[in-house]
Amino acid sequence: MTKLITYIPAVELALDYLFAVLEHQMVPNEVPRPARPEFVDDGSPFARFIEIFKPTAAELLALCLALSPHLRPGALDAIVRQHLPDGGEMPAFGGVRGQSYRGILPTGQTLLFLLSSRPGGALGPLSGLAGASRVLKLLRIGSRLVNAKLLSLEPPPRGEPVLSGKLVVNEAWLGELLDVGEAIPACGPDFPAEVLRPVLGWPDIVLPPTTAGELERLRRHLGQFERLSRLPGLGKYLRPGYRGLFHGPPGTGKTLVAGLLGEELGRPVLRVDLSGIVSKYIGETEKHLASLFDRAADRRWILFFDEADALFGKRSETKESKDRYANQEISYLLQRVESFPGIVLLATNFRENLDAAFSRRFEAIVAFQPPGAAERLRLYEAMWPTAVGVDPETNLAEVAGRYALSGGQVAGALRFATAEWLADGGTGPIMHADLLAGVAGEFGKVGWMFKG
Repeated sequence: MTKLITYIPAVELALDYLFAVLEHQMVPNEVPRPARPEFVDDGSPFARFIEIFKPTAAELLALCLALSPHLRPGALDAIVRQHLPDGGEMPAFGGVRGQSYRGILPTGQTLLFLLSSRPGGALGPLSGLAGASRVLKLLRIGSRLVNAKLLSLEPPPRGEPVLSGKLVVNEAWLGELLDVGEAIPACGPDFPAEVLRPVLGWPDIVLPPTTAGELERLRRHLGQFERLSRLPGLGKYLRPGYRGLFHGPPGTGKTLVAGLLGEELGRPVLRVDLSGIVSKYIGETEKHLASLFDRAADRRWILFFDEADALFGKRSETKESKDRYANQEISYLLQRVESFPGIVLLATNFRENLDAAFSRRFEAIVAFQPPGAAERLRLYEAMWPTAVGVDPETNLAEVAGRYALSGGQVAGALRFATAEWLADGGTGPIMHADLLAGVAGEFGKVGWMFKG
């Protein structure tokens, strides 16, 4: 409950504005229409939204109207009862009853009532074609509210006016607004992705200077991509979303960085389970991908494709029908990645294995280089078990300089050496021979020749 206090002031101010305008529409008078309030940055999700999106007065009223049943249940019913104390209906006000929720749910007609001029009194004629056109422009495909996946106008029952459809706020945005997050389906056949939760932080990452510089630029730009797309002029020429490629040998931190970027941006990272996506049956891979992209389109998820070359590999020369279908899959992927409005990250051990057409579609490409001797030494020192000694025979700087391991391989070598130390009683230092045996084991895993 304490957490909710941070966002209540900005939301309450907006809702007060909504009901002041509703009251003005209900009562015929000469008083000017209430002015849009000025918001201050109180640190709440709603205030941050106002600062970034900068809604017009009409957009703000539309959003608040859709939010009102969630944040002020029964308030729409109360204002109607106040002005119709003897009962009856107000067709111009619009609204429908829900199934579980018995109060008034706003419709496009309610928004029309809210935004229209009212010559003739409280129940007088609304501004007809001009008013309906104004509302439909706010709620049509291509409008800012719809493009940003904030709200939608549901189709009305067959044969009824288009504005009699319900005005519905996006569930994901509502969860973000309330700072309670959103439910993410469990990984399974119907949802081949799982949340990536890093156990380390940015201070734990050791990268060569070139990789660190490329990553820092990506972090700076990724935090601004939503604002960038809304800039007048340039914004309309930019593709929706943001795409990044991480490439480099295994164990260099690509997956960890993807998870940390999600934490930094306040977005869950969904690592796609390729075994649940790729199918030997014609058309099934595209079907699975379409389902995943469609479900993620109006969420704040980051889609992360690890070992992406298994799915985004090079198109081949068409010799058999299976080649044609495989190439169709890659072309479909190109189209979905390019049109996806959110963030997509791809990681691969070998950039050259990806189809060449992908390169120009990435806003950022980060090469995760293997750590140099200085970085490897920092890794050994950071990972060495706390309060456990180093064998006098061991010169960590020499080991780091002689054996070119990745960060993951350094961890593997230390894991082996520490397990041997524990098996021998867990006293004294970690033996030099055990450390070298761990290094040799990491060399053997990838088919390298080890010289002790």
